[in-house]
Amino acid sequence: MKHSTITIIAIATTIFLSMCGQGEENSSTEASVPEETVWGIDISHHQGIIKWDRMNSRRPDFIFMKATEGSTFTDPRFKEYRAEAKKLGIPVGAYHFFSYRSSGESQANHFLKTVKDQELELPLVIDLEFSRKMLPAYKLRQEIRNFVNVVKKSTGKAPMFYGECGYYERYVKGWSVVPYLWISSMEGPPICDHNFWQKTERFSHPSFVGRIDYNEFNGLREELLTLN
Repeated sequence: MKHSTITIIAIATTIFLSMCGQGEENSSTEASVPEETVWGIDISHHQGIIKWDRMNSRRPDFIFMKATEGSTFTDPRFKEYRAEAKKLGIPVGAYHFFSYRSSGESQANHFLKTVKDQELELPLVIDLEFSRKMLPAYKLRQEIRNFVNVVKKSTGKAPMFYGECGYYERYVKGWSVVPYLWISSMEGPPICDHNFWQKTERFSHPSFVGRIDYNEFNGLREELLTLN
């Protein structure tokens, strides 16, 4: 079939934008957030230098920030990011990425030491994710319990769970005192109860280079700050 030069260029442009994830279909869900939606982002040092002066042009209702991982790693940008968000008055919560290489107690102590002076507005979070090298189920549940109990004893409140519905159902539900659930479900709405929904990892925002995680709170704005 014969195509004009303009048609060929248009087709090539469409294919290029689609491959780059910039096509109209891919970006339409990110073009705007409804006014009534209580939304936020989660970030770590992987985001690098953030243009905080552009945050108000698309202001999130909340930000969750990585603070620690395992029993020794501290996110090198956690305190910097926290300070910048505080200047803008954006509520912040901190999360710990749980490792299967050290005890729940040692990880909780490391997490608490890192966040203790940060005056966070939102709950502390334990980030629990599937891995190829996981502990036996009974041992894993015990280490998670140890982490939760140490945090609760120190702060008076258990941390919020972050992860997939399947992980929660298998390792946490039934015994845990975690008060809130932050569920990651990129394919559609979570099939389990949730307070926060991590909806996509391809959200665009003028403060960031590349895509970031987008989350929605299952409640009203006035309810957000009552969680902590």
